[in-house]
Amino acid sequence: GKFTEEWRKKNNPRPTKILLQKIAEDKKNQISENYNRRKINKDNHIFEEELNNFPSIPNIWKWTKINDISYDIQYGYTEAASINPIGPRFLRITDIQNNKVKWNKVPYCKINNIEKEKYILKNGDILFARTGATVGKSYLIKGLIPESIFASYLIRLKLSKLVNKLNVFYFFQSLIYWMQIKSGQ
Repeated sequence: GKFTEEWRKKNNPRPTKILLQKIAEDKKNQISENYNRRKINKDNHIFEEELNNFPSIPNIWKWTKINDISYDIQYGYTEAASINPIGPRFLRITDIQNNKVKWNKVPYCKINNIEKEKYILKNGDILFARTGATVGKSYLIKGLIPESIFASYLIRLKLSKLVNKLNVFYFFQSLIYWMQIKSGQ
């Protein structure tokens, strides 16, 4: 609670239950507007038995599943990378080092405009390595970046606009997150 204490004083946040209801509404709107192909998850809580290994949190907070605060989880695009500027930048997990990307070093890839719209990276997207030695490694897209898409060994997470993306990203750097990754949960 110390990390967000000053923010809570300034912003007077809503109780968690109300915020989660608002996020569920936002998620339904995002899905119906942009992602009709997805089924909305009706289970908006983590069951008590799953919480046994989680640390205690303030009473006004609530543990929740990432699926409940996001409206899209997507695998990246499969294509060969090229040093020639034949399309957008093609972000791979190897391009993310020490939580930074040297965008001028990221290769390009060929992709048609219809496919590009599905994979284009935007501010607030969170990417994860889905396999290999770096599984679980994450990166938050921040600010203006070159037109870029993400490679197939990455997963993109789009969070509700009501969710603080930076706080979620920080959770993905935490010990409890890495314990879950290491245990395969």
